[in-house]
Order: sequence, then structure tokens, then C-alpha cells
Amino acid sequence: VTFQDQVEKLVERTLEQWGRVDILVSNAGIYYHSTIFDLTSDLMGRSMQVNFLSHVYAVLAVLPHMLEQGSGHIVLVSSMAAKRGAPTDVPYAPAKYALTGFGETIRQELYGTGVDVSTIIPGRVDSDFVSGREFPWVLPKMPIEWVSQAIINAIRKRKAEVLVLHFQSRMLYYLNVVLKETAPRLADRIAGYLHFEGWETESEKRKIHQEDIL
Repeated sequence: VTFQDQVEKLVERTLEQWGRVDILVSNAGIYYHSTIFDLTSDLMGRSMQVNFLSHVYAVLAVLPHMLEQGSGHIVLVSSMAAKRGAPTDVPYAPAKYALTGFGETIRQELYGTGVDVSTIIPGRVDSDFVSGREFPWVLPKMPIEWVSQAIINAIRKRKAEVLVLHFQSRMLYYLNVVLKETAPRLADRIAGYLHFEGWETESEKRKIHQEDIL
């Protein structure tokens, strides 16, 4: 997905087979875990390629066909990291911020064309992304099925933006929205106190230690 020509070929083959593209679900992503102290430009570039530019390539490939047929639905799967960056998410959060901003912008520009845009914003999903990590009770992991169902609902109901969160995470999100505007440093301290970034499980620590020894 990081090679634009290959994304374009994928769409071309789809059009050859089916004659049209009605729905694009752009869900590519990879979680790079780093602080600013360990960040390299190469790591940041790789994160932007997968977590942002791959989505841009997909949209650019399908959009002319959707506009020509006068209908279509673009679904961009972002992350809560685009609403609240956490420590150690330095390579990941900025890419998701960019993706969410991209979706918000093109949604406005495509209004009235017959092409809808939905941005899905899930919290911590119980997937390989966060395997080996634990999170505080206010940010528990959620089943993957919650996200797939949110995508289906967004398409059926033409929703612009969908938050996929546990109840306690949703309340924390709205509190964070208020604090970011009124007391951003307090919001930072709360995020630090609650360990939004999570922590490694004991089994993961042992695994990393064994790899270091080897």
C-alpha cells in the first residue's frame, strides 16, 4: 500500500472485474512505538507512508470513478491517537492526525457529488497492534468486531465521523476535548497519570529481555 502504482493497479483490476467501485474501506496501518528521544526521520517516514499516504493513494485511485458514476462511499479508518496523542506515539499519532484532517477536508469538498466520506476513530482495539501491552481501566481494549460493525453502520447511515469507544473511554474523550481547549497542561498531566500509552505485560518484558540476550 505504500507504492502508489500498486494501489492504482489494484483499483484497475477491480474495475476490470466488476466494472465499478462502490465502497472503499481504507484500513492500512502499522503501529510504530517510539518517544521523541529515539525517533528517527526514517521511522517517521515509514509511519507516514503506511498510516497516511497509503490512504491518500487509495482515495486518489478510486475517486475519479466514483465521481464519474455519481456515487460511492470512502471509509478511512483512523485512530483515537488523532484526537489525543499519548507518550511513545510520536511516529503514529501525527500520521493519524493527518489522516483525520484529510477525511474532514475531502468530506466537505465532495459534498453534493454523491460521494460520501466517513472517518472511523476507534480506541485501543484488541489486535496485533497492541499485543503484549496492557492499558488502564479507562482505556480498555475493544473487540475487532466493534470496528467492523461501526464501518457497516457508517456506510448505511452515511455518518461523517464515528467514535468507537467503551463508555468510560467516551466520557474521558469528551473531558479531554474540554481540557485541551481550556487547560491543555492539565489534560497532559491526566494522560500521564492514567498511562494512556499503556505498559508492557510481564510476558512481553521477558520476551524482549530474552531477545536482547540472544
